[in-house]
Order: sequence, then structure tokens, then C-alpha cells
Amino acid sequence: MVSMEQDNSWVCNLPISTVWSQETDQLLHAIDEGLSGKIHNIALISEFMAGRDDIVSKVACNHPGRTVKITLTSYPIDLSILTDTGDADIIIVENCQFLYRRMIGGFHALDSFIRILCQKDKIWITTWNVHAWRYLHAVKDIGSLFPIQIILREKSNQDLQDFILSQQASSVFYIIDTPVPRR
Repeated sequence: MVSMEQDNSWVCNLPISTVWSQETDQLLHAIDEGLSGKIHNIALISEFMAGRDDIVSKVACNHPGRTVKITLTSYPIDLSILTDTGDADIIIVENCQFLYRRMIGGFHALDSFIRILCQKDKIWITTWNVHAWRYLHAVKDIGSLFPIQIILREKSNQDLQDFILSQQASSVFYIIDTPVPRR
């Protein structure tokens, strides 16, 4: 199953996390280089629920109207949606771990994706589960297609605590609930 988004305006109103600020800057710099003529394929690699969405949202906000976001949700995948991306310069493909299965013939969708990736003159940003990336890097040398690999490493407890507290300062409110006397 595949879904495609072109209007990301609703995302820009959400607060962007500062947990991955260095990685976000690295990604935005790579995109700027790509838009100036050096087309890059970029892999964003992390554990499940590590914050890839925040970084992808930042890309969509910084390049409105030039970005198409495609989310893969299960295997098998109909990749025809990748060939009709319109005028978008930046194609974000999320959850690329759904491009393969560990079975005979399980690389068919991945091989088709790689052919599309090589034919289109666009900036491709892909998000990968770290375990799928390691497997595909060992088996298919997928890293050679993505010269820019941004790995979201595990953050320290202190970094996470600082982030949570910084978000709470503006969004936490308290309700004073006085007990009602019983009759």
C-alpha cells in the first residue's frame, strides 16, 4: 500500500524538534547542493519511532511546492506512483523497508525502485529502518546508491530529557481540581 502527499502546509504549523538539529542541517545542506545541480540520493536511517518524521517535515516546510512525500505502508507495493511525481524536485519516500522481503524473489520491488531512482533526475530522500538498511547494505550494497547517509543515532537520556522539558514549557497547563464534598 502506498500513499502520496503534495500539500504539506499543515505540517509547517507544528513545532519542529531540536533533537536532530545537526542531522536536519546536514539534510537541508545536501538538498541545497542537489537543487544547485549536484543531484543526490539521500538515505535517512534510524530505529523505529526515532524522529524521522520531524526531519522530513522540515524538508517539506523549507521547500513548499517542490516536495512530494510518498509513504510505503506494506508489501507488496505498486511503484507506479513513483513515476508520476509531477514537477516536484524533491521526492521523499518513507518506510523503504517495505521494498523487500527476505524470501526468494523478495527483491523485485526494491530492484524496480532502484531502476526508477536511477532514471529520474530528482533528489530522492528515503527513510529506512536501521535493521533493513544493515541487511540490504550487506546483501545488495544499497549504500552505493545513496552517497549521503544520515544516521539518527540513539540520544542520551539527558538530551531526551532536555527536549521533553523544552516542549513542555509552552504546552503544559494545569487543572486545579478541588474535591467536591460528599452529601
